[in-house]
Amino acid sequence: MVHIKHRTRGAPKIVMRGEPRFKSRRGLRRTQRRTPGNITVVHYEKKMPGKPLCAICKNYLHGIPRNKPIKISHMNRTGKTVQRPFGANLCSPCTREVLVWKARVKYKIAKADDVPIHYRQFVKV
Repeated sequence: MVHIKHRTRGAPKIVMRGEPRFKSRRGLRRTQRRTPGNITVVHYEKKMPGKPLCAICKNYLHGIPRNKPIKISHMNRTGKTVQRPFGANLCSPCTREVLVWKARVKYKIAKADDVPIHYRQFVKV
């Protein structure tokens, strides 16, 4: 931690707070804040993981938390996923399409080769 009490001409005006203890900084983001005392302070904030995406259309999945894996492992099952088939992988419109194609293939209304390419890995009958 670096503090600057007496500012002289040419002295740096950035204060480092909460510097990482180890060399690896992959999980930290460096941000600068201006304090009321007109000093720029550097903070190291932890990065958040990205939002979960649908495997087909790449839209955000609703109802699934955006937390670190350690926090998700401590949550109960109803807090982690949505209670429907493909709940943590697909959004609801894509799930509906996959289930329709599954039924078509199962009851021989359509052949497995007729299924669109992006649905094929989910339609396994």
